Amino acid sequence: MKLLFSILFGIATLWICFLAYMYRTPSTFVASLESGTSAPIASSTTPQSFSVLFVGDVMVGRHVELLMDTNGDEYPFTNISGLLQSVDTVVANLEGPVVTNHVRTPSNGFGFTFEKRMPALLAKHNISIVSLANNHTYDQGIEGYNETRSYLEKAGIISVGHPRTISENYVVRTKIKNQPFVFIGFNMTNPSFDYAQATAFTQNFSKNPQDIVVAMIHGGEEYKLVSNTSQQNFYRSLIDAGVTSVIAHHPHVVQEIESYKGKLIFYSLGNFIFDQYFSKDVEQGLAVKMNVTPGTTPNLSFDLIPLQSKRSVQGVMDDTNKKPFLEALAKRSSASLKDQIVSGLLK
Repeated sequence: MKLLFSILFGIATLWICFLAYMYRTPSTFVASLESGTSAPIASSTTPQSFSVLFVGDVMVGRHVELLMDTNGDEYPFTNISGLLQSVDTVVANLEGPVVTNHVRTPSNGFGFTFEKRMPALLAKHNISIVSLANNHTYDQGIEGYNETRSYLEKAGIISVGHPRTISENYVVRTKIKNQPFVFIGFNMTNPSFDYAQATAFTQNFSKNPQDIVVAMIHGGEEYKLVSNTSQQNFYRSLIDAGVTSVIAHHPHVVQEIESYKGKLIFYSLGNFIFDQYFSKDVEQGLAVKMNVTPGTTPNLSFDLIPLQSKRSVQGVMDDTNKKPFLEALAKRSSASLKDQIVSGLLK
């Protein structure tokens, strides 16, 4: 009897174990061999795509500041906040210094200064990297420049470039979602800018094929929809030096896009936050969303997002105006990109 009971008990135990195996929960089955804890397989083997949004000139002083004082600090971002928050990070050109002893620049005046609370506002809207290699960062001299960097750092914003100096001190190496990036800024509007030095300098930072090297350039003729020969020669030389993409600003309007040796040059993204209202072109801008799939050589694609500003309130252009804007941009860009530009996606 005891033998029969033992046999029946053993059979019952095996049956229970079989049922437990058949109806186990999947999350407890995939496990680390070393720790015995659950470990999802896909997260360690599949590259995670992400996006970086590039926008043009940000000038939060002068008449923009007056409008913000009247309507609140969120005023310029009312219609664009959703786009800024939809990406992993935003990169812009900061067109002026942030200083302690700030006095609002008169409307239509020059010598910009921005309130020291502005970096925190930019950071709130996901702007985490800015170029300082432009013709207004030194409006309050070296002291204003140094204050700007300090206030940006306190807000968690990385600054790239210098308005007058080419130096490794102003090159940024960082990681976004574990993808290595190198950001280099140059100010072509500096009268003593050395093109050959800048090109040779760039070669030092473009030797690792895994790095995405972005050159952020301030140059060109204001209000011209097409780049000039100096821009073309210099930007192409940067691609020759190993840069992944050139993204530029300063003309206050959107200039053409060029495919050069399989890489993209965005000659000018136009205004992002500014107080220029005198023509249709200065109130139209372009945001470029770089979509990144990491790898030994990262895979990139670019969404083109036309922008429409009204009295310094930035927003995504409506479909009615988006199509003719992209068609016009395609006409002045590389012929090989025509269909892609009209579609709004470059691969």
